[in-house]
Amino acid sequence: MRRTSKPLTFLIAFGDILSVNAAFFGTFWLKFGGDIPGENLQPFLNLIPWISLAALGSLWLFDLYGWPLKRFREILNGIIWGSVVTSLATTVLAFVSYGFAFPRTVLFGSVITQIIVLSTWRFSLVFFKRRLQEKKNIIIVGLNGDAEEIAAKFLAYHGRDYVVQAVYEAKDIYLVIQKISETAAVCFGSKVPNDIKETAIIRCIEEGKEVFLLPELYEILLQNAKLSQIGDLPLFQIEGLPLSGAEAPGKRFLDLVLALTGSVVLVLLTPIIGLAIFLSSPGPIFYVQNRVGQNGKIFGLIKFRTMVDHAEKKTGPVLAGKKDPRITVVGRILRATRLDELPQLVNVIKGEMSFVGPRPERPFFVEQFAEEIPEYKHRLKLKPGITGLAQVLGNYNTTPRDKLRYDLMYIRNYSLLLDLQIVFQTLRVVLMPEKARGVSGTSEEILRQISALKHHNAGAVPARR
Repeated sequence: MRRTSKPLTFLIAFGDILSVNAAFFGTFWLKFGGDIPGENLQPFLNLIPWISLAALGSLWLFDLYGWPLKRFREILNGIIWGSVVTSLATTVLAFVSYGFAFPRTVLFGSVITQIIVLSTWRFSLVFFKRRLQEKKNIIIVGLNGDAEEIAAKFLAYHGRDYVVQAVYEAKDIYLVIQKISETAAVCFGSKVPNDIKETAIIRCIEEGKEVFLLPELYEILLQNAKLSQIGDLPLFQIEGLPLSGAEAPGKRFLDLVLALTGSVVLVLLTPIIGLAIFLSSPGPIFYVQNRVGQNGKIFGLIKFRTMVDHAEKKTGPVLAGKKDPRITVVGRILRATRLDELPQLVNVIKGEMSFVGPRPERPFFVEQFAEEIPEYKHRLKLKPGITGLAQVLGNYNTTPRDKLRYDLMYIRNYSLLLDLQIVFQTLRVVLMPEKARGVSGTSEEILRQISALKHHNAGAVPARR
């Protein structure tokens, strides 16, 4: 899922390579007061290609070559953890190839210098990009309230790059067609009828306008369609959702490697976590709950208990709230750090779950969601996962429909590299509890802005058409 233009990606990557290696050289220079001994300098010069690859891999894993419209805090968090991983990788490389040619002060100090140099480079790039690139006007077209939801997202996240000019209902299509020439971009909601969407998108393409489209669920299933041909008839060939015969064994092997490695952490932490749970509230340490797995098979998902014992005795199945009083003090810590999920490594080893995949839901909620969203059943064609795309890109308030969009996108774009990136993105989410893309709700100010925009925004902020 490429989200940044290739020329910009290459520029960013080249600058990152220069920044990381300059940071290491600067750390050597500071360590030796400007006179770096040859026996230390030469090993560093020999390792530059490998340090560069480690840096690119680390920064990629923390999504610094993805979505270009990041906030400063998101960029800084990615730089911090990317620098830590790069220095750890360099430590291993230096020890294996050159023994102790890299002093420990250089290896540890390089984390700080990397953060400083990379931050200077990245923030300078963002600053000049925003100075040189004018803001773009965008109009939102939707139906039955989805235009307002999309506008709220743009106002909350993309205000520095796009200015929402107006919000229209799809029934005003003739007005929308007229306004396309007065804007730089148009975003269509998923509920807009296909005939209206087709007419408007064709006009956008004719006039060279940028188009955003919130996909309907079936449209996600069209991703990666192959161009085929029968005689002189061009066709799109769409494959089924389950993984191919070649992909499934590779995913299972990765699951076992990650689960067995993680089991070491589970064994070490279980006595400490178990004692904390025991002291915080009466009841068992572990909690087994029925969840729906691949092809609808029910299995017992294992977690550390985070709620009071028999939490649903009076209420029945209820989704946990953000400040749910049933969650214990220790349980809040375990949930915030995702440590409550560690026992699910046993489910992975048993083959009931994968490390990465759609999160398994309880039978009660699966029936409820499947009744409201017929396409929900497609996510059951893959093993559920401890983590997934919806968990690293969504937030606490992401709706079941939007989570399903992420799940279907994951299945359609599956690769082992994507699994590895999601694993490291999960680590990023654990280490950065504020959740880079998450918000807790729509502010009153944004609601007032949307109300004004629905009246065609007479006071819109001027921006480039």
